[in-house]
Amino acid sequence: MTVTQEKQDRKITTKSAAFFEAVKTRRSNYNITNESPLTNEQLQEIIEQAVLHTPTAFNSQTSRAILIVDKEKNDQIWEIVKKRFIESLIDKNMQAFWSNHIDNSFKAGYGTVIFFEDQNIIKQFASEKLQYAQEIPIWSGESSAMLQYIVWSALTVEGYGASLQHFAGYTPHVKADINDFLEIPKHWKNTAMMPFGLKNGPPGHPGATKQFGPIEDRTRFIFKDNDTVV
Repeated sequence: MTVTQEKQDRKITTKSAAFFEAVKTRRSNYNITNESPLTNEQLQEIIEQAVLHTPTAFNSQTSRAILIVDKEKNDQIWEIVKKRFIESLIDKNMQAFWSNHIDNSFKAGYGTVIFFEDQNIIKQFASEKLQYAQEIPIWSGESSAMLQYIVWSALTVEGYGASLQHFAGYTPHVKADINDFLEIPKHWKNTAMMPFGLKNGPPGHPGATKQFGPIEDRTRFIFKDNDTVV
């Protein structure tokens, strides 16, 4: 059983309608081009505003982001990812698949946003707030996810397609080589990479339709007895 089409298509009637339109429209787009409807300065504004206003635990401001729109540098970043990730694969068919996918999807875009979390700040806060020490790294991850979502949604509103990639999370050499290439501190932990560009096709993988499980299994609402749930 899946969510009914009526519920998927239901229009928001509150002031948040425009926000939820962006939420619904944001999807993983793998078919992107190296074109941009915005100037690089406008893209910079989006990243700066997202980093400034994304909440962090205790206002610790652990999140970092790097925007790369220089084609040569962007190509080099994805060559690093491709080389190191493919080295980690044994299956020759998978090596060929990922080489092609990286070249024709992630590398083919206009640019990439790379997200990081500053581990020095996380360790400092953990040492100062011992009662929360185990939770602070988790809260850092939550802040990073919010930042990624805000940037992704903003790019969607502006007409871009994007996806979120985690090669640095499961390929240590990718993480180390990117930090070295960009000349950034080792205590900046790479949490995700977001290749983006103008959409050149539908979202998701070819032939796949996004499915939704029953919303009733995922939500609960507690109202007064005389309230009506619609």
